[in-house]
Amino acid sequence: MQTFKTSVTFTAQTKLISALHRLYSAVDRTQKSPTDILPIVVFMAFSIEAYLNQLGLQHRVFRDDRKSKLGWKTKVELLHEHCGKKPIWGQGPLQFATAIFDLRDQLAHSKPETVIGPSFSSQQDADEFIVNDEMEPEWFKKIDADWLDKSAAKFDTLMEYLATLHGLLPTDYFKQSSRWVYLKDSDSNLEPIDKKR
Repeated sequence: MQTFKTSVTFTAQTKLISALHRLYSAVDRTQKSPTDILPIVVFMAFSIEAYLNQLGLQHRVFRDDRKSKLGWKTKVELLHEHCGKKPIWGQGPLQFATAIFDLRDQLAHSKPETVIGPSFSSQQDADEFIVNDEMEPEWFKKIDADWLDKSAAKFDTLMEYLATLHGLLPTDYFKQSSRWVYLKDSDSNLEPIDKKR
């Protein structure tokens, strides 16, 4: 008797990028304050690292058991080395990657930071200001609508750069999970009969 099995090759970055696009849509309906944009910063970093992991495993640059121990910069360096190239950190896509991971690190590993506000001639003015104004560090204030608009294109450019570095289509990072239906014969061998995507 024939039986059929299903199989999928799941890629985490496609789900992360899908979530990132939903976050963009949600933020488009808000005031675009730094707090509204924070999830986008985090999901950009997650998406980049997930794609670095996929590329590294796909091209056998690093083993599955080692990838979690490597920092994102080391992964980028190994992926470049595999292609006979050197990363250029101070410009273009890798400069953007550095900026995203710096922001992510500021958020994930930050320590309390004192922000000094302006001077006032009366306590009432100072009290009103501290109640009504968000006092945030300068690095945090830079995460605004302008940053969001520029970063969306820079994110795509970075992901396309990583894909083409390895001879893949620029849109490879959008690649959906592969799905198959297998015919299982009596010897427990699986033979793909219908690739769905």
